[in-house]
Amino acid sequence: MKTRKVVTKAMDKALMSAYRGVFMEHGGPFGAAIIDNKGEIVCVVHNRVLEDKDPTAHAEIVAIREACKKLDTLDLSGCTMIATGYPCPMCMSAIIWSHIEKVYYGAPAEDCEVIGFKDEPMYRWFRGEESNIRLELELCSDKHREKTMEMYLKYQEDKKEMY
Repeated sequence: MKTRKVVTKAMDKALMSAYRGVFMEHGGPFGAAIIDNKGEIVCVVHNRVLEDKDPTAHAEIVAIREACKKLDTLDLSGCTMIATGYPCPMCMSAIIWSHIEKVYYGAPAEDCEVIGFKDEPMYRWFRGEESNIRLELELCSDKHREKTMEMYLKYQEDKKEMY
């Protein structure tokens, strides 16, 4: 269990990193940190969307990437995410995929909406509700599905690593 002192320290560092990232024009006002299962801060990062020209370079994603490299693992079980803002749907998915078990955040999603970041349309789209998101998903063809399934089954048969 992470002590409140470590969480507070990590949040303070994430906020400082977010300020630094905005100052350097790396991206939006977001920072993140990851604490390992021993209570040590593994990394502290900020949003890099503009600097990297990468729409996936949100602070939470950057933190997951850095922590996985530093800890030499895909599985961040036992780790805690500290995020200055409530994670967006993409980041939330990455947090789940990486097996992070706890997230502390500095501000709810509504606070981000005040400055123009709007995740709610994505949440509505995921729920199948009316949204301004325009995205079509369509199966390419039955033939391609079969070929893809062959590859999937071969992966499973060869007992490749599951994540």
